Amino acid sequence: MHPQPIQSTSFIQVLDDLGEAALLVEGVRILSANDAFCRMSGYASEHLLSLSSCLELAPVDEKPLLELRWKQRLAAPGSISRFETRMRHREGHVIHLSVAVKPLLAEGLRCVVLVRDITEQKRIEEALRRANEQFAIILEGVADGIFAIDASGDLIYANEAALRFYNFPHGKANLAEWRAHLAHHVTYSEIDGRPIPFERLPSLRALAGEVVPEHVMNYDFRETGERRVAMVKATPAFDEHGRVRFGIAIVHDLTERMRLERLKGDFLNAVTHELRTPLTSIKAYAEFLEDELLGPLSPEQHAFLAQLQRGAQQLELLVDDLLDYARIEAGEFAVRRQPCDASAILRQVGEAFDPIASARELSLTVSAPPSPLEVLADPNRLVQILNNLLSNALKFTPPGGSVTLSLSQSDTETTFVVADTGIGILAEHLPHLFEKFFQAESSLTRSYKGTGLGLPITKALVEAHQGTISVASTPGEGATFTVHLPHS
Repeated sequence: MHPQPIQSTSFIQVLDDLGEAALLVEGVRILSANDAFCRMSGYASEHLLSLSSCLELAPVDEKPLLELRWKQRLAAPGSISRFETRMRHREGHVIHLSVAVKPLLAEGLRCVVLVRDITEQKRIEEALRRANEQFAIILEGVADGIFAIDASGDLIYANEAALRFYNFPHGKANLAEWRAHLAHHVTYSEIDGRPIPFERLPSLRALAGEVVPEHVMNYDFRETGERRVAMVKATPAFDEHGRVRFGIAIVHDLTERMRLERLKGDFLNAVTHELRTPLTSIKAYAEFLEDELLGPLSPEQHAFLAQLQRGAQQLELLVDDLLDYARIEAGEFAVRRQPCDASAILRQVGEAFDPIASARELSLTVSAPPSPLEVLADPNRLVQILNNLLSNALKFTPPGGSVTLSLSQSDTETTFVVADTGIGILAEHLPHLFEKFFQAESSLTRSYKGTGLGLPITKALVEAHQGTISVASTPGEGATFTVHLPHS
């Protein structure tokens, strides 16, 4: 039996009913075009049938490639051809097409050409390509190392900064070597020297679903003997089923910064010790003069001596601040906590500042229970904390204002509060108040002398007691500093 001829024209009309654009073509001539194709192309059926070749619908730059594909199709008449091409719409714009050519074996060189408009798809693909390209440019321009590993722990992306940080020699063409390089050429440890197992690296913890917000760690490169320090952040990326697809890690190199911090600390330590020696001599000779061992002093000489002693005292406070700061930066700072009487310490500090408050026409109120109130603290450092806060309160409160130093206790903590009615602090300055060398305004630096180290040192002292310090302020109404020290 012979196969029955396919009614080609009827067939493409059926496709029209299904919403599929189609042509019936013999060789290169269009024999029929259904309504769906006419709507897609903008051409009337009569115009399409009048063309000498279906290839005339292609833009000029597309014709050579399309002619080649058509010749290949004619050379293999029994096969189905699939390709993408472009066509010029009747209104002049170009549309992208996905084409499938199905030969009709019973009808000679005739074939059905199924056409799908993929212009929007191409637009989306191009937009996505450009976005990916821009994203890649951004990632490559970032100074921090950024890399991603899949669920198996294999590297799927690393920017140049990451490759440089890890001394990865193979380049991006050999990312498969990444895991072996990290496992065999680098050792990892905490800042205090405790080793970090390979499987506990932040990037691998992210693969277990853990978010690592900040982890500062050491990297020791075995071949060069170099040590680098970095802060690593890592986070997992999940699929729609809640499974980890990959982990992303960001590596911020702190090596140079920490080297400079050490140099700064060494410099401050050296300078403060160099200042301490002549300062001791100045104070000793001032006391020698004050005792009038070389003869009596005139009132004018007494005034000069008092000014000299005040200057020496201010310089001593500055040197003490710098020494404390240097110790804190070097990690050599410690407190010796012991049971002590918070009420007695509060009254002691208040009495020491009474003359200063009176000289500045300020009201100083100390509110402490008459009976002993035990707190677990280093008594000398607790005095330093209260001295710093009270000194600031008196400094920034104009004449006629008031300063209050109070104490309270709960079952779990002891609370110290220093409140003033001074100039207050702007809201935008509050987050930076405990930063080193910060002062709210340059005008304040001129009007109220200070190093900008008092509050950072105070915060470090409080935190060394496992405590917390906070501040609340309204500009023009004053500021309140609150210190909480836990009982255990």
